[in-house]
Amino acid sequence: DSFLILDVAKYKYPPVWAPAALLYNAMAGVDLCGVWNSPFGQSKLPKNLRVPQSEYEWEVARIILDCQPLHRGYIIASRIE
Repeated sequence: DSFLILDVAKYKYPPVWAPAALLYNAMAGVDLCGVWNSPFGQSKLPKNLRVPQSEYEWEVARIILDCQPLHRGYIIASRIE
């Protein structure tokens, strides 16, 4: 099974067929900080955590930003008959 992917900028990105498994794997990822306290969380973030250098710093930054996980993508699918 495949899906036809169309972009609104058709002059820049031509239509492409993508295998269902590849499309699902691309869209099923979870962003660890998909929803966060914007812009107030950013103002509370110290300068040294704006570009975290370790896993510990990443975790501290996610806590300060009040990060909530969110799925990365969504799919609008329709059957072509």
